[in-house]
Amino acid sequence: MNSKRWCVMTKSRALAVMAVISLLTGIGGALYAQGTRSPADSASQDALVAELRALRADIGQIARTSIRTQLLVARLQLQEQRILTVDRQLMEVQNLLTTVRQELTAEQTRAKQFEEMASQTPDEAERRAIQQQIPMVKAQLGQKQRQEQELRVQEAELATTVTGEQARWSDLSDRLDELERSLAAPR
Repeated sequence: MNSKRWCVMTKSRALAVMAVISLLTGIGGALYAQGTRSPADSASQDALVAELRALRADIGQIARTSIRTQLLVARLQLQEQRILTVDRQLMEVQNLLTTVRQELTAEQTRAKQFEEMASQTPDEAERRAIQQQIPMVKAQLGQKQRQEQELRVQEAELATTVTGEQARWSDLSDRLDELERSLAAPR
């Protein structure tokens, strides 16, 4: 009985080992068949993978360039608005300065007239009345001169600001032109 059992066990073990070997051989063959490709297939797949990588890189570059372009255009528009605002302020100050200069010239003429009238008037009471108005006229003249000086300082500051803002605008425009040239360049 022992020998019969051993023989049955050995046969079943042998069948099991043979089944495992057959299974492993089948799996190995299938894996080998998948792993082996013809050189033409391998080259075309490598080329396809390289092309996909290149396309992915191009798409990334286009996205970065698009964002950069949009930012530059937005900055350029904002800079144009700044220039227009400061330029408008400069024009307002220049108009005020023109008005104040006209008023200053009128006050200077008025002060001279009062001084001439005071020196030419024979009546003592009338001369004193005119001489009493001369300090008020000169005070108004001094006020207009200070106002003119303040406006000249503002005008110079605004002119400097406009020049600086225009330089920034020019820089942004140059950067946008450079970006445009880089897009037009052949690859």
